[in-house]
Amino acid sequence: MYKHNFYKKIYIFILLVFLIFSLTGCFTEKSSENFIGEYSVEVKKIGEGEIIKSPDKEYYAKNDKVKIAAIPNSNYLFYAWDGDWVGLNNPLELAVNDNLNILAYFTEKDDSLEIRDVYGDEEPTIVVRDILRNNYGITSTLGFSFNYFSERNNKGILIHIIGDRLSYELSNELYGMSLRELDNITEENGLYFKLTFVDKKPVLLISAKNIKIVKEEYSNNPLFREAFDRIVQTKYVKYVNDNPTENIVWESSGHTPKVFKGLFTNPDYSNLSSFLEEDEVVNITPQVEKVAELINDEKNISTLKEIYNLLRTIPTDERPSKIFEVSASKILSTPIIGGCTTYATAFAALARAKGIPTVIVDCAKLEWIEDGCYLYSVAGHFFVEVFIEGEWFLVDSTNGKLYLDYDRGNWFLPNEYIAFYKALSVIDTGATEETHNLLQRVAFVKRKNIDYIDPNYKEVDLYDEALRNDMKNKYNNLELEEDNFYRLDTSGSVFKIEASSEQIDYQNIPY
Repeated sequence: MYKHNFYKKIYIFILLVFLIFSLTGCFTEKSSENFIGEYSVEVKKIGEGEIIKSPDKEYYAKNDKVKIAAIPNSNYLFYAWDGDWVGLNNPLELAVNDNLNILAYFTEKDDSLEIRDVYGDEEPTIVVRDILRNNYGITSTLGFSFNYFSERNNKGILIHIIGDRLSYELSNELYGMSLRELDNITEENGLYFKLTFVDKKPVLLISAKNIKIVKEEYSNNPLFREAFDRIVQTKYVKYVNDNPTENIVWESSGHTPKVFKGLFTNPDYSNLSSFLEEDEVVNITPQVEKVAELINDEKNISTLKEIYNLLRTIPTDERPSKIFEVSASKILSTPIIGGCTTYATAFAALARAKGIPTVIVDCAKLEWIEDGCYLYSVAGHFFVEVFIEGEWFLVDSTNGKLYLDYDRGNWFLPNEYIAFYKALSVIDTGATEETHNLLQRVAFVKRKNIDYIDPNYKEVDLYDEALRNDMKNKYNNLELEEDNFYRLDTSGSVFKIEASSEQIDYQNIPY
């Protein structure tokens, strides 16, 4: 009996050991699964300072917590986070749910902000002036208009109060949202602000429900007060989020071009019918055809005038998302238009619907090229080429200018724009909203010393107030079914374009 109990105890002991090891193994395996590296957190810096990441790991599991601290060196201060996280909080505490690329800005301390670096309408700007005078001892003359903002070369504060005259273009450019969206978020929260960079200048953007709230928030909101401290103390620093020696290869989306032949290369002008073709963006749907019926069939300057003045009737207080993939059909039927991309798309579709061959021309601004071709603030424009009465003309479809005596071999365009490709549409290169800026950079990153020569084309103003009102009445009487179909054909071959250092004779490109 004793021996039997002894063996029984041994058996139970072995069984327990086995179960313990089994369970340990299970937990170990499960634990291992939970901590398999899934996401990376990369933090780069501009300026002098130290980045401390805790825990500091190469990879993080989903929902792992990471703390990132930015420690400035002496005579420097931490300005802001940018990249996949934009904000002021330091240290930064995040849950990792994706690969993160974050940029920390350290800037030299400098109290050279002047009241003339404050932009907005008079009354709200005076409120900010009082804050600067009373809290920082800053005195100077005061400017009032948003228009002066881009002319400064230092840093500044821009203030918007709901109802003032901030344009939809500036709202999109500066605040990253439509004026309607900006006013809605401001109305909801009372105050909206952010530290950012505009034209490589540190800028504090403020949008407030009313003037009183600006004063109150400065006194009661530590983050808002800190934003003032940082913009006052921040020395101008060149904003760099990419290395000019990097990012010099562009890869297409897979869209197969119909006309596009490469950078700084003219298309084949001998086949006019190819410039009457449509694609997923410049599409001639029943909606487009219905609008085109309002336009005369003369195929001359009068036709172009009617197209442009009709487009001027379309609301411009919103910027569509994925603007490169918004079709002419959607632009005209929604209706909605948001900058030169949509103007060029809609203009080309209506012109082709009237039998006018049209080419999309993508350009970069000379100032942007000379400044370093930075990805964060691409400056460019879309023109269109049109074939009427036996010759090609250049049209600024956004600003309503027709240029005479146009030379297709001269890629220097008016207002210091330089063309870098011509295509059937804005996607005929395989470019998308996400890749277009890189394509522009690839075109010019190794060609920064350009001796621009103004072509001095004679111009015809396409805008006509009476004609616009007439086209508006006709357009408003149309009953158009809204086209909400976004599509981009990516079934073709992916191709790459690399930056080149070869010299381009911009005034003598063969065609």
